[in-house]
Amino acid sequence: FNIAQILGQFNLGFIVTRVRDDLFIMDQHACDEIYRFETLHRTTKIHEQKLIRPLPIDLSASEVQVVMDNMDVFEKNGFRFQVNENTDETNTLKLSL
Repeated sequence: FNIAQILGQFNLGFIVTRVRDDLFIMDQHACDEIYRFETLHRTTKIHEQKLIRPLPIDLSASEVQVVMDNMDVFEKNGFRFQVNENTDETNTLKLSL
């Protein structure tokens, strides 16, 4: 949208723009919310607080696999897990943060 040409505003909340031969009507408030959310998401660092004792989590084998496959996503969102490889598949993880 860097090449969008602003044509005007109507109904006190919509911006009319043109990009080449296409016309766009954008909700001004929704655009502002998206911009603010993306900025917050990009600049916010989640502060973590360790638990006194790791919390066992009751997960099915498929849920454990989903957590293991997406461990980086959980860590970016402030969750840390202890992995116990020497137990049955449903008690593999404990939440440590």
